[in-house]
Amino acid sequence: MAGYQNLSAVDAGRAVASRDATLEVAGTRLQLGRYPMPIAPINGRTAVYPPTYHPSGTDIRDATVIDIRRAEDRVGVDFVIRAVPSFTLSGVVQGPREQLENVVLRLMPVGLDDMGAGSEVATALLMKDGRFTILNVAAGSYILLAARSTAEYQFYDPASQSKWLPEPPTPQGRPGNVATFGVFSGPVGATLQTVQFSTEPEPFHARVPLTVASDHSDIVVALRRSATMTGKVVWPDDEARPTDPSGLASPRPTLFPAGGNALLGVPRARNDKSVQQEPGRFIVDGLLPGEYVLGLSGPAPGRIRSVTWNGRDYTHRPFDATTGEDITGVVVTMTTKSTLLSGRVVDQRNLPATDSVVIAFPVERDQWTNYGLQPARLKVITTTNTGTYRFQTLPAGEYFVVSATADVIETWQDPVFLEKISRAATRLTLPWGESRTLDLRLVTGK
Repeated sequence: MAGYQNLSAVDAGRAVASRDATLEVAGTRLQLGRYPMPIAPINGRTAVYPPTYHPSGTDIRDATVIDIRRAEDRVGVDFVIRAVPSFTLSGVVQGPREQLENVVLRLMPVGLDDMGAGSEVATALLMKDGRFTILNVAAGSYILLAARSTAEYQFYDPASQSKWLPEPPTPQGRPGNVATFGVFSGPVGATLQTVQFSTEPEPFHARVPLTVASDHSDIVVALRRSATMTGKVVWPDDEARPTDPSGLASPRPTLFPAGGNALLGVPRARNDKSVQQEPGRFIVDGLLPGEYVLGLSGPAPGRIRSVTWNGRDYTHRPFDATTGEDITGVVVTMTTKSTLLSGRVVDQRNLPATDSVVIAFPVERDQWTNYGLQPARLKVITTTNTGTYRFQTLPAGEYFVVSATADVIETWQDPVFLEKISRAATRLTLPWGESRTLDLRLVTGK
């Protein structure tokens, strides 16, 4: 992979390592990293190896899927790579002048445009007048993204003591800090967090589809203003708002990407004087085009009871910000009430099912997908050594509840699996402020 820099950025102090081979073309420097031997030109053009997916495709949509089961080895996964002629892309980014500084252009293959730093075919920093040049791009379909930062997921497995994935470098002149926006459940035994390489909301952005089959010198990238959500946090008339002398445990509305797209980040409500003058008012800036579900981050005195907007219920439904229009007048109703669902699981011999899990999921099938990073109504819990279980964080609603062997833990959120196991599940209504006891018999098989 090559890195691309405007010479002005290098002159400003972004030095090129002495071991790197470079090529300067029209005021732009191409870094070849640790691979100084260039490929022989093709038809007079610089040749490159495009990203290749097994067995030989250059489009991820044509890649062959390889399923690997636990403890399984797979050999013979060979690749065929071919050098192809490359092209040059150049143009200008249009937008408020103060917003052009530190903007990074990321050229992403179609299908990989929601990936984090390191997945780009090329990157470029803007010159002061918004101009850019990207060298050595293979023919293909791409998405050109413009933003000041990017976000991605990182995994940590305490069992293997593995470390967080390396952080990509920040653009020239940017603070080198990484803002962690949440820690969520991930693969079995691992923790998933999303990080954004900026502490500020993204005020402007751009997303331009490109089909590359020749040189392009007139690309125009117009920055768009990111959307904003505004609303109010309220409490029911029959519930007094909990007091918090420290002021630390205030509900902070947070938007989670409904489909899990890390590139959207996790925008959180402001926590400054602009919103503190009116009790309960919140503002969430920096919404990129996409779908979000509303939740809370940080300590909060209670939990969300309902979310409404324009007379419709969005408690477990995503907000659509793809049009870029602001979302105003959202009402988040809180509650101090809780629920409790507990019981005992036995196997076919009426013995405690100690090596099992209990799954609770909504009867509404449209809530089996697009629920964000930490679904409120899809929960799984492992039974104790006496076969008991206890759910304490489920919102009120109607649920399917079922027990299963622990080997389903890696696929239990798959809608196909949920549809199948719902036929053996018990249907139960769980009201706010009440407890329910439900004993279950273990369901065998997947």
